[in-house]
Amino acid sequence: MAITKPIDADLLLETVSGAMTQFQTQANQRQQATQLRDKLNTLSAREHEVMGLMMEGKSNKEIAKDLELSARTVEAHRANLFAKLEINSLAKLIKLYGGQSLIDKAP
Repeated sequence: MAITKPIDADLLLETVSGAMTQFQTQANQRQQATQLRDKLNTLSAREHEVMGLMMEGKSNKEIAKDLELSARTVEAHRANLFAKLEINSLAKLIKLYGGQSLIDKAP
């Protein structure tokens, strides 16, 4: 929004306030993305593999077959990644980590 002279004080305050609100919102989003990425970085390579397959909708048995593991091992990886990411359901995993940009940047 362009401001012309003479400056309308109310318009100036509204413009600055809007810009500050937008800046704060973006800062909060960046901070949340950083926190999510930091948690993702705590996962092992195998936990990343299991997570990716879970997010594709595969069951523990299907994941076990794909990765040539036992179903119990997959369950253990699943439990570990839920604990490390501080989540308790697949729905929450998809909601928080469903964005490919976060997963693609993870090791």
